[in-house]
Amino acid sequence: MYQLDKLRKHRRKIYNIAQKHFASRIYIFGSCVRHEETKKSDVDFLVDFLPEASLLDLIRLQDDLQSYLKRPVDVISRDGIHPFLKDEILKEAIEL
Repeated sequence: MYQLDKLRKHRRKIYNIAQKHFASRIYIFGSCVRHEETKKSDVDFLVDFLPEASLLDLIRLQDDLQSYLKRPVDVISRDGIHPFLKDEILKEAIEL
């Protein structure tokens, strides 16, 4: 089973975790979406945060998702995407 399918099975719990950190929408991108992941691959999350979210919310969300999924994760906010990568990430990202 691909990691993306596993994430979809845990969608409700992932959103519950995310909402505690003022996240409103969650997208997956990277090797997970392309079905190129390995056992050592991280999961790349693109997150839309509510205005009251802080950098600490992003960091804590990353920590909580990593603990829950038992694998490395990267969390970036839509506003935090490097301009050089933005088009590629947004084209590839799929909502969880």
